[in-house]
Amino acid sequence: MKKTHWKKTFNKDFLGSHDLDNGEGGYNDASVTIDRVELQTIKDPNGNNEAVRIAHFVEKVKPMILNVGACEIIEGFTGSRYIEDWSGQKIAVYVDTNAKLFGGQRGAACRIRTVAPRTEFPVLDETHERFPALVEAYKEKGDEALVNARKGFTISEATETTIKQRAAV
Repeated sequence: MKKTHWKKTFNKDFLGSHDLDNGEGGYNDASVTIDRVELQTIKDPNGNNEAVRIAHFVEKVKPMILNVGACEIIEGFTGSRYIEDWSGQKIAVYVDTNAKLFGGQRGAACRIRTVAPRTEFPVLDETHERFPALVEAYKEKGDEALVNARKGFTISEATETTIKQRAAV
């Protein structure tokens, strides 16, 4: 018999580990597609206002608060540091049962896997809208930008050469 996590009995506005609880003592991953990311002010655990980044998904899943680490992973997938460019990116959300929480405590929290969900990756070439952002990222981060972009895109050797040439200008 599947059981109900006690946190599911509250009306929670944002995705939490309890939402991925499988009812059998473990957690399921959620493969989702970012619809949009926006800045929103919420109350932190101490009741203070805090501006946070909220990812809304195409799928019928609660929105997720994105910490800095999550944003860095998504930036790597998309090749863009701009949240407006993250729409359409697929991510895999999982539960880290030993995550660092508020106040230095440890517990279960939603995190984003560093590898995009297994799908056929779209081709990123000179005609792709994110190509200029990848050239800029390559100027700043070198081969690391290509490694990160390949987590969410297929990039041919010819396109890689073009990126390196344009970044050198």
